[in-house]
Amino acid sequence: MCNNNLPVDRPNVEQKSKEDLKKMLDNIGVNTDGSKEILKKQAVEANLPISYLNTEKTISGYIGKSKGAAQIAYEQGFLPKEGFLANGKKGTFKGTETKDPLTGIKMIYRSTGVIFLLKECHNFLVKKTQLM
Repeated sequence: MCNNNLPVDRPNVEQKSKEDLKKMLDNIGVNTDGSKEILKKQAVEANLPISYLNTEKTISGYIGKSKGAAQIAYEQGFLPKEGFLANGKKGTFKGTETKDPLTGIKMIYRSTGVIFLLKECHNFLVKKTQLM
């Protein structure tokens, strides 16, 4: 089954401005008095475009791009979409970092790290990365 809603790189669709609509309607001899909504209706009736593709503002997708560790952990069921673990801590790449207020020593809880979670997964124990 084909999914046409996959996020691929595509130009942003934008509505034409009131000035652009006026220019188009003036060129074909249509009255251009009124609000933008009226001008849109007149343009549609005259088979004129009311939107355009802005290629300067591209909406990026993820097809053909590398996945991050958090995305893989989400797909494997380790993290919910919000990124929090069952203990309420935020899942991070290496682990949650806290600083002792008295000593100033930083502690990293590796069990909250996405890398730790993926290392425990059987799927990734036998696979080599592209860098190996």
